Amino acid sequence: MTVSLAGFVELGDDDYIDCLYVHPNFQKSGIARKLYDHVIELAHQKKLLQLSIDASKVAMPICKVWGFKIKLVNKITRKGQVLTNYHMYKTL
Repeated sequence: MTVSLAGFVELGDDDYIDCLYVHPNFQKSGIARKLYDHVIELAHQKKLLQLSIDASKVAMPICKVWGFKIKLVNKITRKGQVLTNYHMYKTL
């Protein structure tokens, strides 16, 4: 029997969403939204006042749909390539 991981999310002890990943075979199937809804539930249980995330260019638009706002644009150089991500936050 083969088991496939559809996705995962990681919320740190603070307000930071460290990882949110959906396997390409499962994208556009509502998995990311279910993972996000779970994070919101956990955040309320922990009585967090906000959430934060560093979103890639691909993830940033969906984070905006979920109510996150861009606080800072990060440009990181790795092996001559400039990578852009967005530090975002959402008040709960």
